[in-house]
Amino acid sequence: MANTMRLFIAVDPSPESISQLGDMVERLRSIAPHAKWVRSEKLHLTVVFLGEIEESLVDPVMDAVKTVAIEHAPFALRIEGGGTFGGKKRARVLWADIRGDVSALCSVQTDLAKRLETMGQTLEHRDYAPHLTLARAGNPRGDEALVRCANMLAGKSFGETTIRELVLYRSEQSAQGAKYTALLRAPFRQELM
Repeated sequence: MANTMRLFIAVDPSPESISQLGDMVERLRSIAPHAKWVRSEKLHLTVVFLGEIEESLVDPVMDAVKTVAIEHAPFALRIEGGGTFGGKKRARVLWADIRGDVSALCSVQTDLAKRLETMGQTLEHRDYAPHLTLARAGNPRGDEALVRCANMLAGKSFGETTIRELVLYRSEQSAQGAKYTALLRAPFRQELM
């Protein structure tokens, strides 16, 4: 069997936004103590999840990421508010909402998906809904407390981020949780001043 790597392509919020969001997450933990909370240093905005990829395909994936990045200019996103996936009594995921130039982010996502699919990669075919996952329910049936956390996120802003690059991450699972390693940082094209 060929060696594989679990990969995803993401953009990273600014350290300032992550810090502000991390402070809020610390306050929310006591409201949903049974949830599995994402550590601040692991917060990222997934653009395309690739899953298990044969190592022989990593270089072509990197080339695709670089090509798409250079076709797009930097854009600004804001982290504001939040919500849950799942019903009120069965909330499974707590997330922070992404606002700002979401159309630019969606354009990058569409271009990446098209380029990767022409390479033979099979991707999920559902509408792209950009968000930052903050916590997952510890119980597979959901956690009502995550809805209370989402209510506390309402109206809160965690800063603006200028997105200047795509990042290809490797995800390695362990008993301590996932470890993310950046394999490539592909800058967007620079606008002429």
